Amino acid sequence: MSATTPREVDAIGRRDNLGIAAVRDLIPKECFAIVPLRSWMGLFMAVARVVVAEAILYALPLGRGAALYWQVPALAAAWLFAGWAFTGLFVIGHDCAHLAFSEKRWVNSVIGHLVLAPEFTGFHNWRIWHNHHHARTQARRVDPDWAEMGMTRAEYDAAPLGQKAHVKLGFGTPAGVMVGFWVGMVRRTFMRKLAPQIPLARGAERELLTSTLFMLASCTALSIVLVRWGGAFAVVKFYYVPAFIAATHGALLTFLHHASPDSLSFDREAWTPFRGQVVSTFNVRFPRFVEAMWFDINVHLPHHIAPRIPWYHLRTAADAIKAARPDLYIERRFSFGYLLAIWNKPLLARVPGEDYYAAISFAESEQAPAQVEASTS
Repeated sequence: MSATTPREVDAIGRRDNLGIAAVRDLIPKECFAIVPLRSWMGLFMAVARVVVAEAILYALPLGRGAALYWQVPALAAAWLFAGWAFTGLFVIGHDCAHLAFSEKRWVNSVIGHLVLAPEFTGFHNWRIWHNHHHARTQARRVDPDWAEMGMTRAEYDAAPLGQKAHVKLGFGTPAGVMVGFWVGMVRRTFMRKLAPQIPLARGAERELLTSTLFMLASCTALSIVLVRWGGAFAVVKFYYVPAFIAATHGALLTFLHHASPDSLSFDREAWTPFRGQVVSTFNVRFPRFVEAMWFDINVHLPHHIAPRIPWYHLRTAADAIKAARPDLYIERRFSFGYLLAIWNKPLLARVPGEDYYAAISFAESEQAPAQVEASTS
């Protein structure tokens, strides 16, 4: 794994006067090519995995007595597999939102609607929101994802109770990844009011309404069919639990790709594309089987450098960047200890002599200002 830190990458970028285009030029041109067969095969694999996962769930009984000793763990494992399968299907829709599935815009829109709607996501809602995340990654108050509510201790102390809970629970505990997707779903549905920093182009509100209605119709129809077929537990077993697991994993992956114990955040004035897409974007590696289920979306650095790279070119693009500029390549191995270290630092502190913020813990924020400055140096 790479030992490069965000501060080192930022210093190198300033020293060499690097922009995002210079890093994008390191990626082979063939990585930008959409290969229709591979795109459609990816969709087929994603759907097939969901079908297999549902078949496994169907085959698993849930009785009473001593059999529960093996049935409950088996059901939990099957739910996890189903959640990963749902996550993979979401990644296909994510490619559609970046116009990376097909050269035809209408194909991206149709497939995107079909695969995202059953996962409680309106296609255009996700497309507009997520592309703004790409446009302002790790910019405080602007990036609609994790950087939006990043606060210094002074800002935290002055914030209303709800925002304090957002920071303390959302950034410092598992609650953030468990509810982050669902909070985002509501905000994406009512984007103009709940995410005013995202500019909406002409006609966007009509697109948002269309995608929202299609999502609601899809989720409602699936729920009704499952309830009528197998009762309330069927919709929970086959649909709601896998969807919840997928949503949690989606929020976790977004979090891990840009947050770390040594991650940086920027005010709008100090933010640059290089700082957002290179300094503040990491690959976080998982077992190969898991990465295959997620279509390698955790190989995230090339995705932020060039969002229209299809999922099946991400590894090649990452290898090219690493070979040419290993000093710009940040990659970490996932562990629960690594995740706990991130949760231990939910606040921000301005780094002395720099125009960016570093993550700190509440304990560090309670030290004297000079000590806080030393801890972030």
